[in-house]
Amino acid sequence: MRCLISLKSANSKVPFEVIVIDDHSTDWRIPELLGKLEGLKFIRNQKNLGFIQSCNLAAQKAIGRYLLILNNDVEVLDNWLDELVSTFEFDVNVGCVGAKLIYPDGKLQEAGGIIWEDASGWNYGRGDDPDNPKYNYIREVDYCSGACLLIKKEIWEKLGGFDELFVPAYYEDTDLCFRVREIGYKVVYQPFARVIHYEGVSSGTDINSGVKSYQKVNQLKFREKWKNILSYHLTSEKLNELQIRNRFAKKFVLFIDATTPTPDKDSGSIDSYNFMKIIRSLGCAVTFIPQNLAHFGEYTVALQKEGVEVLYYPFITSIADFLLDKGDLFDFIILSRITVAREFIHLIRNSLRKPKIIFNTVDLHFLRQEREALLKNDVSLFEQAQKTRQEEIQAIGLSDITLLVSNVEKELISNLVPSAKTIVMPIPRHIPGRSNGFDNRKGLLFLGGFQHLPNVDAVEYFLEEIWPLIRKDHAEISFIIAGSNMPAHFYSMDGKDGIRVLGYVKDLSDLFENIRISVAPLRYGAGVKGKIVTSLSYGVPCVATSIAAEGMGLKDGENILIADSPNRFVESILRIYKSPDIWENLSTNGLAFVKEKYSINAAKMVWSKILFEGD
Repeated sequence: MRCLISLKSANSKVPFEVIVIDDHSTDWRIPELLGKLEGLKFIRNQKNLGFIQSCNLAAQKAIGRYLLILNNDVEVLDNWLDELVSTFEFDVNVGCVGAKLIYPDGKLQEAGGIIWEDASGWNYGRGDDPDNPKYNYIREVDYCSGACLLIKKEIWEKLGGFDELFVPAYYEDTDLCFRVREIGYKVVYQPFARVIHYEGVSSGTDINSGVKSYQKVNQLKFREKWKNILSYHLTSEKLNELQIRNRFAKKFVLFIDATTPTPDKDSGSIDSYNFMKIIRSLGCAVTFIPQNLAHFGEYTVALQKEGVEVLYYPFITSIADFLLDKGDLFDFIILSRITVAREFIHLIRNSLRKPKIIFNTVDLHFLRQEREALLKNDVSLFEQAQKTRQEEIQAIGLSDITLLVSNVEKELISNLVPSAKTIVMPIPRHIPGRSNGFDNRKGLLFLGGFQHLPNVDAVEYFLEEIWPLIRKDHAEISFIIAGSNMPAHFYSMDGKDGIRVLGYVKDLSDLFENIRISVAPLRYGAGVKGKIVTSLSYGVPCVATSIAAEGMGLKDGENILIADSPNRFVESILRIYKSPDIWENLSTNGLAFVKEKYSINAAKMVWSKILFEGD
């Protein structure tokens, strides 16, 4: 009854039916009570069949696309079913998925199951804190307990349900998971689907009596059936802790960045987030540590739901200590940005033997700082740039691989550090494409994260030098400023002189489907500009300065217009804005360009070479 009440009361958006099978219970109250419950399919066996045959029988009555095996001694918690079902949407290759099982006292019962070469098993994490990060990311596992196991109905039927070799019970769920994997699907643990399991209520806990005694018998049957596969499962003594919980990982990658990526707020975060997704898709286990050790709410959870292990305080209190203790478990350590590299690269190089160091520059910070110093004629900025130059050159020299975003940067570094192994890594973007044509669009757009000061300068320059020239004769054209961390003085301009200040916009599609042109009037900076890639990926033509377009391989007049003076910028904007033919040509060519150069697949090919070179 507790189980049924929890099914009724727990929040869940996914519709479901409930089938209860009474395995010839001797309690006369059960058919009388359950047979009257509304919305319940009640089946009573004429004789006791046991768990396996009862499940197989009841499954024939199920009408859903998925089939959930749920023990009667389970209480489900909010969103449990939504999270289980979402796992299939996350990866079409998932065949079945299991929940996090928690004891009534709040301790962890199981975060996926492990099977060793002798067919003995571990409930991974048993008795530990269920909030520990190592139990809180989606991952492939040997098996998930049949106490709460969701499987695609078509796969269940293809496999014929539970194998009756294991009648009456035990190892049938493990065997099912092995068969799911045998036909090419993944078995996945979903930590955000949480249920309370009163373990042993149904079948007891004594393995020497009752139904529970079949656990030993069926272990021998399972070992014989799967002996060829189990020979690769080894023992706990032969595997380290990363290998134990990530059995199917090809490589182990540690990624350290300044903060947890916020891909809806800034371009650099999109890169980091997509890099980790790409590395995961290549079959590697990824552990991420933000330099500030903060759990960053939904952004941390988003990574965990992509299968990335995220470490944070209080479960880790020092990255340096973690590196000294666990660093040699990894094949690669990625240090993202010089602010991270300067703190940890010497420790890694001097103290660890195994991992290769990948320095992800994001952009050459010293180059951006030098340009800002020249623009502002600021001696103190130039001195800071020289310090950053020394730090970046030193980090590049200590790294096994340095990631740069353009051939311009690669050529510069080849002159400064001839011995460095540098690789141009395209910034990875999903390419949504274009939905609206010229006639259904209007206005100009600047998009950027305003913690990045070159973006603040660019908008101020545009408003002071370029916008008055456009508005003088073309008052019908509007200008939208969008992006996170908007400076307060920008908001004071909202609604004046054709300017709209939107600030943070979570979903960019509506913006880019209705805007006619984007602008990138940057006067200093370095690296490849995500704002340009994003604009072209929606088929929106862009007018940009040479600095903004630097290193991208774009051609003026073919897939972008480049302008470095206010008058030239105005001329370029109006040229596109007034001509459907020019707009169409730039839109089509720009979209084709980013599909070829900056797609997820383009970056995936480069990452594959890095991670598996020489394998």
